[in-house]
Amino acid sequence: MTVILFSMMIISIKDMMMKIIMIFIIMSLMLFSSIDVFMYKVSILYFWDILSISMIFLTLLIVMICIMTKLKMYNNYTFYFLVSSLNLMLIISFSMDNLILFYLWFESSLIPIYLMIIGWGYQPERMSASLYLLFYTLVGSMPLLISILMIYQQNFSSYMRLQLEGYTNLFLMTLMIAFFIKTPMFMVHSWLPKAHVEAPTIGSMILAALMLKLGNYGLLRIMYMMKMNMDMVNFLIMGFILLSSIMISLICLMQMDIKSLIAYSSVAHMSLVMLSFFTNSSMSMMGIIFIMVGHGMCSSGMFYLAGTMYERSMSRSFNMNKSQNSLFPFMILFWFLMCSSNMASPPSMNLMGELNIMFTIIYWNKYTILLMFLIFLLIVIYSIYLYSRLFHGSLKNSLLMLIPSNLKEMLVCTMHWMPLNLMFLLTTLSY
Repeated sequence: MTVILFSMMIISIKDMMMKIIMIFIIMSLMLFSSIDVFMYKVSILYFWDILSISMIFLTLLIVMICIMTKLKMYNNYTFYFLVSSLNLMLIISFSMDNLILFYLWFESSLIPIYLMIIGWGYQPERMSASLYLLFYTLVGSMPLLISILMIYQQNFSSYMRLQLEGYTNLFLMTLMIAFFIKTPMFMVHSWLPKAHVEAPTIGSMILAALMLKLGNYGLLRIMYMMKMNMDMVNFLIMGFILLSSIMISLICLMQMDIKSLIAYSSVAHMSLVMLSFFTNSSMSMMGIIFIMVGHGMCSSGMFYLAGTMYERSMSRSFNMNKSQNSLFPFMILFWFLMCSSNMASPPSMNLMGELNIMFTIIYWNKYTILLMFLIFLLIVIYSIYLYSRLFHGSLKNSLLMLIPSNLKEMLVCTMHWMPLNLMFLLTTLSY
């Protein structure tokens, strides 16, 4: 009797969460249609602009899809409590107008992800992966906290709409270290592949689609506050990011683990967003939003597909999962659609975002055109590599008895693909 009551309670809580999320999605779409790019809706502690609304919409949509997956895990009640808690933390973080409160929620969002990896990770290596995540985040959080307190001490305010002047470039770089780690930037990205590989499927979906965007969001807010002459610093940082994007793309071609390749692909795409930050161009804002939302949907869908393959074969290796075209015809279609969106094929949001960012960066410096074309070419190459390694080659005899695709998996994949490719109507209207 107790088990039945407990199961009914879990179902009722999940249904309630789904209804609340649907209401918030409708509200965010209404706000998205009524807010101009440069207008704010301000209250005492939070504000919403088009960037905030876009991130809140992405958060609610991804969390709703995660609840729909209903993967078989022990202690579902605790897991979905962590998912709903993380959902609330992210929404508050994307709405905060106060740097100190933003810092508190920004760092608090680490706790649910850390517990997901510890409690629901697949391998014993999840302990070291969670420690990597904790160490990198804490190392970056201390300079950020000290910098925010210094801003508050000198200005008697820590609102994000302040225009701060008189600070050195070194201070600005100290302020951005935590966001470089969270994004992540090359050289401080080691925690991301480890966390993705050991995290459960839903954990990887949330980590790639939402947690990385939190770093981009914070970086964009800081860049708005600290408008100063950083031409030389910007030149050095952008040169480093351009070269690191090429290196990360080459690393993708060396991966034998499905989730590792998708994780490194996320680092390469987030590098494009950081490139657009340091151009200090107002026209790059929409490109940044398109890439963040588009990559969030695409990476989440790819991690979900990788999770469905792992549930059947109990392996993330390309060698153990190749040539499944005769077993999962529907999965082939969705893998093709997601890989196509990952390489910015039309009509995905990634195409609009990457075109915007490419033109912005070339306008900033015309000599970057060859490097930009090389980066986009490598993105196409490793996306094709991912698809071809999965569905070409000789089929393993051990895979012949695998369970075929079901309706739930098709529905979840469709809910990833449709917003990613049909929201190009909004991107067209914005131009």
